[in-house]
Amino acid sequence: MKKRKKSSLDERVILKVPAELNERFQAKQDKTIQNHLASSKYEKNIKCVKGKLILEPDVANTLFNNACVSAAYHLGLLFQDEKVKYVPTILMVGGFSECLMLQDAVKKALPGKQVVVPSEPGLVVLKGAVMFGHDPSVIQERRCRYTYGTGVAIAFREGVDPAGKKFVDGHGDVKCKDRFDIHVRMGEAVPSGTSTVTKTYTVLHTYQKQMNFDIFASDKKDPYFVTDIGCIKIGEFLIDIPGSGLDRSANLCLIFGDTEIHAEVIEGQSGKKSKATFKLLG
Repeated sequence: MKKRKKSSLDERVILKVPAELNERFQAKQDKTIQNHLASSKYEKNIKCVKGKLILEPDVANTLFNNACVSAAYHLGLLFQDEKVKYVPTILMVGGFSECLMLQDAVKKALPGKQVVVPSEPGLVVLKGAVMFGHDPSVIQERRCRYTYGTGVAIAFREGVDPAGKKFVDGHGDVKCKDRFDIHVRMGEAVPSGTSTVTKTYTVLHTYQKQMNFDIFASDKKDPYFVTDIGCIKIGEFLIDIPGSGLDRSANLCLIFGDTEIHAEVIEGQSGKKSKATFKLLG
């Protein structure tokens, strides 16, 4: 409630102390909150009067300082990206955007940007969700918070790749398993309902009857292995591959821009399509 206070940053903040909290504090510390404050470094800055804590502005502001500074710093990092560097306007939404201290921190950290705060920033989020539910086309594109792709096997590099990931495929080639094959990188724009990448994958063994696609998300821009720290398996996709031989293949297409990832696999020989849906992180 106090973070949404519309009044000035240089006013006292008054918090009501529940009677039970005071009783528990006294039972544990063998003194009241009032007596405790009187003997602490906050004796001149915080008073306890008739069940209420009265905080001087400097003390009250420190409660939000770390959050405000961190948010402003993060925005500053985002605007270093050339893709958004020249965006002129910041729209602040969500309950914390009502905090005058946060608004002030953002304006100071990003001079020259127009900062717009709707009259009910917390309600704006709900309204946006309802609008999207009725008409998903209101969101034209998203930027990926994670890197998405699938696990593949590629040529093994002696002395570079871990020995535990070495194996021999049906061609007799030495391969390295668990390589992260990237479809979309973190920060990349993905238009709603369209595929940015379609990739072709071949079988590893002559009599292989199925192909399994494990879909991964990573908090790194260029993950190397799907087993790296920060990689999360978000689902798997199993399709039948008819016939035999090592020339059989399938095309994997990941479609972004929605609240979920829509995957489509087209089997190379029959042209049969298989579809699946995976949860989109973030």
